[in-house]
Amino acid sequence: MGFEIPGINEACESSFPGSKSLYEKASDLFPNGVTHDLRYFEPFPLYVERAKGSKKWDVDSGERIDYWSGHGALLLGHCPDEE
Repeated sequence: MGFEIPGINEACESSFPGSKSLYEKASDLFPNGVTHDLRYFEPFPLYVERAKGSKKWDVDSGERIDYWSGHGALLLGHCPDEE
């Protein structure tokens, strides 16, 4: 499926082994291993472990800024503090 850039798959596999493993398991449960088409990326999606504010952490401990913001549903960010 999709296209391949030489070396990118190997770099992703070595950098994100946890996401690759979860993708392989999820592929048996969901089409393309994800619950929504927009979450699918080549060679496999990153799987998020937790989120707070504007940040997400993938299962391989990488910190990411969530520029997608739940397509507008997360105007207050992830897990906002209760006031």
